[in-house]
Amino acid sequence: MAVGDIETAIKEFNEKLPGWWFTIGECSVSCDATVGPDRAYCDQDILNRFDDGVDWDLAQPSTLAQALREATYEALRLLEEGGFSPRTVQKKDFLSRLDKGE
Repeated sequence: MAVGDIETAIKEFNEKLPGWWFTIGECSVSCDATVGPDRAYCDQDILNRFDDGVDWDLAQPSTLAQALREATYEALRLLEEGGFSPRTVQKKDFLSRLDKGE
C-alpha cells in the first residue's frame, strides 16, 4: 500500500462527502470500505437512507485507497439517484438538537 495514495483518497473523500464518516479494512481476501453520514452533520432524510452506510469490497489484489474511492463514488451515485446533494450538508447544532429531544 502506498501511504500517499490512501492519504489522497481520504482527502478526496472529505472533499466529496463533507460531514460523512468512513472505515477501511484489509485482509488476505479483500480491501473493504464503508462510508456513511455523520448524525451531527446530515439531515434526517439522508440519515434514514444511508444510516447503515455504503459498503464496497474489492477482492485482492486491491488497495484500501481503491476501496474507499469505490465506496465514495457509490455513495455519490446513490445520493444523486435519491435526489440528495452532498454539497447541501452542513453541520447542525448537535447540542441544541439534543436539548429539543431530537
